[in-house]
Amino acid sequence: MKKLIPAIILGVAAVLMLVSFFLPYATAGDDAMGEYANVSMVDFAKSYAESEHIEYMVYVVLFGILALFTLLTVLFALIKKPIPAIVFVILASIVYLIQCWDYKERGIVPGIRYEYGIGHYLFFISALSVFITSIWYLCVRNDKPTPPTYYNQYPNTPY
Repeated sequence: MKKLIPAIILGVAAVLMLVSFFLPYATAGDDAMGEYANVSMVDFAKSYAESEHIEYMVYVVLFGILALFTLLTVLFALIKKPIPAIVFVILASIVYLIQCWDYKERGIVPGIRYEYGIGHYLFFISALSVFITSIWYLCVRNDKPTPPTYYNQYPNTPY
């Protein structure tokens, strides 16, 4: 039971990282945007992939790398391998921060039309949860009872 709780939290947090790709990454302040009022990271990647500009393929590749690292984080979290989960959540977070910086520098999110949506915040919260819970799972998994010694077997004996 002691190992089960961090394992469940680790798996749920990793899956939430993946779910955040499909939740609104950017939210428009007004409803005049129609179907583009709430745009997920997948929607951004699709629009860049369908674009005629070849330089936008960099953003598609960046999203692909982010998706790969997140999928590997989910995989290693679900098979209860905390060290690779830590490595890939750090890599995914670095790529995600690069993507966020790029969107901010180009004025997309936050910008004139969009503010950050729930998907943006959920990714950070779940990535931090995966990192902390992986460390917790490592501590619980490697928690071995202390071997008996003469002094803790017979505590009332004089030294």
